[in-house]
Amino acid sequence: MGGGAVIRAIAYLSLVALLLASVSTAEAQRRRRLSPDERRARELFTLGDESYANGRYDAAIAAFEEAYRLSERPLLLFNLANAQERAGYLRDAVSSLERYLPHARRSERDEVESRLVALRERVAEEDRAEAAARAEAEAAAEAEAASAAQAARAPEPSEPAVVRGPDLLPASLVLGGGGALIIAAAVTGGLALRARDTASAHCVDGLCSVEAEGPLATDEALSITTDVLAVTGLAAAGLGIYLLVDALSRGESTEASVDVAIGPNGGALFARGRF
Repeated sequence: MGGGAVIRAIAYLSLVALLLASVSTAEAQRRRRLSPDERRARELFTLGDESYANGRYDAAIAAFEEAYRLSERPLLLFNLANAQERAGYLRDAVSSLERYLPHARRSERDEVESRLVALRERVAEEDRAEAAARAEAEAAAEAEAASAAQAARAPEPSEPAVVRGPDLLPASLVLGGGGALIIAAAVTGGLALRARDTASAHCVDGLCSVEAEGPLATDEALSITTDVLAVTGLAAAGLGIYLLVDALSRGESTEASVDVAIGPNGGALFARGRF
């Protein structure tokens, strides 16, 4: 290599080094001119960009919002809208894009406006879904309230009525007692007839010997006993019949009466009633 070529190479390298030094110096000077808020905004932008790339959209939103508050650079609104859309905050994304649109470059305005249209349609779909859910919930609440009101108005179920048959025990007892008295009257009546036959054997043409006095007294006593038993038995039987009819026709108009008459020649039972 000739001496001229070496000189030219050294000059070229010197020029490159000088240019790099100038760029570094300009960058250092520009950094020194940044305010503390601008430097913090740059740090927050870097943090937000990393969070967005790793899917931590809420953290990215917080970083971009604070960075925009400190620097008010419009491009941060675009980044903020991206994070809000990914996080599902569609209304916030629409608001951020609307604020960014006036600052967008002319070449990207059509794209931003198309994106706004799509986001607004998604917001409208969410609104319709929420309205349908509210209407369904309100209808269910109204149906539940109507059901509760109907249940409150409905009468409580009553216990089934216990149907009981008529109480026939008193009538049965009285009828049984009356039957027993009538049987006893038949027995004493038979004994009285036997005593009367015995007394008749000692009597001729109405004249009775001394032997007839005993049978005659027995006949008289048994006849009285028979009458009393018969009348009492008939009365008991009549009362038993009355109680039986009354028990069977309980709840209906019932009028009945039983009369007993006893005389020297016997007795009688009178039962009157309307059932």
